[in-house]
Amino acid sequence: KNASVHTYLEYLDRVVPDSAKNEDEDEDDFNTVSESRAKEYLEKGWSKEVTIPNLPSHLRNFKFITNSDYHSPNWCTTKELEKCVDEIFYDKKTRQYTILAEEWLALIGYMKGLEKAGYEARCVFWFDN
Repeated sequence: KNASVHTYLEYLDRVVPDSAKNEDEDEDDFNTVSESRAKEYLEKGWSKEVTIPNLPSHLRNFKFITNSDYHSPNWCTTKELEKCVDEIFYDKKTRQYTILAEEWLALIGYMKGLEKAGYEARCVFWFDN
């Protein structure tokens, strides 16, 4: 199944003209990459050009490439994420979650809320070099 447009926009870089990209800025700012840098990444095989399905009309004229540092995108269901969080963060001796579980538990709660409202929820993730 396709990811949402918002997920694509987080995973991808929008290619902008060299004149619009200040090379003194961190390349990851605002999920943009200069045309010359994008060309280099594509030639070296570090990125791929991507077409985003159902892209809003105001973004259709832009070119998108995979971020050269991101890799191995995947996803899991709410139940799979809940099982993982329980295995990693639940202390059976104290019968409590560790402090590190808070954001994961909040995400699970959000996903369950979406499901109760009739939506399909998946946790989409990828890795950074």
